[in-house]
Amino acid sequence: MGGRLFLVYPLLGVAGVALGRGDARPAARLLGAAEALTNLLGTALVPALRPWHGALVTAARARLGEDDLRHAWAEGRRMGPAEALAYALGLEGPVGPSG
Repeated sequence: MGGRLFLVYPLLGVAGVALGRGDARPAARLLGAAEALTNLLGTALVPALRPWHGALVTAARARLGEDDLRHAWAEGRRMGPAEALAYALGLEGPVGPSG
C-alpha cells in the first residue's frame, strides 16, 4: 500500500495542469480522488504542499461553483487508485473549458 502514496502527488499535478488549461471538472475529480487515496492510506499531504492544494481547490471552486465542485469531487472520491490513474492519463491532449 505504501507505493500508492506516490500516486497522490501526480494526481494533484495533473489536476493543476487541467485547471491551467481551463478544464476544472476533471481537476475537481482528480482532487477528490487524491483526497480519497490520502484517506485510504491514513496519511495527509505534506505541509509544504498544503497551500498549493488549497489554491487548486479555490481555483476549481471559482470556475465550477460550490455545487458542481462538490459533485465532481464526489465522482473522484469514488474512483479507486487504478481508475484515478487511468483517468489522469486519459486527460492528455487538448481539452476545452468545462467550467
